[in-house]
Amino acid sequence: MNAIIATIKGLSGEGGRGLTPVGLVSLAHGATHWIHATYYVLLPFIALEFGLSYTQTGSLMTLFYVSTFLTNVASGPIVDLTGRSVALQIASLLISGAALVVLGLSANPIGVAVTLILIGISISMWHPPSISYLSRCYPKSRGLALSIHTVGASFGDVIAPPIAGFLMTVLAWRETALVNAAPLFVMALVVFVVLKELERPKREAGATKLSTRYLEGARLLVRDRSFQRLCVMSGLWSMSQNGVAFFLPLYLVGDLDAGPAEVGLALAAMQIGAVFTGPIAGAWSDRIGRRPVVITSLTIGAAAIAALPFIDAIVPFVAVAAIVGCALYSMRPVVHSWTMDLAGAQTSGSAVSMVFAFQAGMMMLLPVIGGLVADIWGLSTVFHLMMVTCFAAAVLAWSMPNSGASPASATA
Repeated sequence: MNAIIATIKGLSGEGGRGLTPVGLVSLAHGATHWIHATYYVLLPFIALEFGLSYTQTGSLMTLFYVSTFLTNVASGPIVDLTGRSVALQIASLLISGAALVVLGLSANPIGVAVTLILIGISISMWHPPSISYLSRCYPKSRGLALSIHTVGASFGDVIAPPIAGFLMTVLAWRETALVNAAPLFVMALVVFVVLKELERPKREAGATKLSTRYLEGARLLVRDRSFQRLCVMSGLWSMSQNGVAFFLPLYLVGDLDAGPAEVGLALAAMQIGAVFTGPIAGAWSDRIGRRPVVITSLTIGAAAIAALPFIDAIVPFVAVAAIVGCALYSMRPVVHSWTMDLAGAQTSGSAVSMVFAFQAGMMMLLPVIGGLVADIWGLSTVFHLMMVTCFAAAVLAWSMPNSGASPASATA
């Protein structure tokens, strides 16, 4: 614990900017997850109103991952070549707010489809500039800085579901979407006012000319075996955590007869543990390396997912789902730090976009396949699929070389 406190003190003095960049970027990160979490709460009731099967509901979600994949292909190189990290973060927040406005005005599934495409664009546009920006601001405390960044995500994931759920006890899902759009526009304004000034001295250093040096760095990154395995491992991990998050509200409403408030609290329970364990996992990975932390998280997550299909009461189901969320979401900063460990300074944004593109690409078919499985064999069977992907990610992580360990730990 003393080591973690010392690391935080070092973080506050690194780069001469204090904690303002990491604090505000992390809070804004929570705003981008606010939209995602809000949609998950509204999802079962949108499907009920439009009479969608699980397969049709999953097909709509596939559009989200297609747009995520396509945006990730472009967003990383744009960050590396322009250095406009803050401008891209502001654009992400504005698109997120617009997505909820579109959802609130939707009269048919086409509007929902447009919403999911916009959400995919906004989320994919966020991670490469924000992670690259924080890695430049705090190069010596990258794991902790990125863990604080993911605490912001967890904060948005925690507070959005219960707020959306309780709003739906007095409002329809469309009105709930419109109300929840407001914080995104407010956060975009705050980021513009505060971080725009902080970015100016760094923009020149953050930009990379389209040169032989950049292209060579990108080529070496793509051919790096460790980076290739990291991409696949992160894709399997993403299938596990996002698959559970997507099908959990459908299962609660369809099989356990839960209401919107209960769905919101259940999704919040999945995230709340990661608020506390994320920084610990990130800081600990700075000391002992990324691999042992990732393997531990994935193993616990796989065991907890395996138990979900055998629980038929809301309270114990939510309790086990909370363990799943605590294990899988707490490793987000570790995966992001591992990515930065393997990437060169010239290709940090591209590395992040490649990892997230792999995640989106591997997630594309899961909602449809899971929906088909649910329509044929029931929703509880879908959790077996997520258990397999989680265990496979742990096995792949075991085969990878460790990185990120402090010199003292590495030589111990």
